[in-house]
Amino acid sequence: MLNPKIYVIIDQFFPNIVDHHIRNRSSEQEAREALLRYRDMGYQTIRRLPADQQEENRMILEESFASSIQQLEEFHAREGGREGKGARSDVNVS
Repeated sequence: MLNPKIYVIIDQFFPNIVDHHIRNRSSEQEAREALLRYRDMGYQTIRRLPADQQEENRMILEESFASSIQQLEEFHAREGGREGKGARSDVNVS
């Protein structure tokens, strides 16, 4: 059974961080740090769960975290490909 706090992290916070980064071209490092903070909060929550629920929640949290990191990397790979092909970027991504 997925803990409600873990559900909120993976269903709302992780996607919102990635979406905000993509829409606003915020620092990739800041987005990664935010994802890490929420993953750490999830781990704090998991420690308080009964033993039978800890592993399931940990696996789901890790899968969602990895998926969010992958989305960031894919976004930057696409952006890098566009700039490399001569597309103009008015936004400083650094």
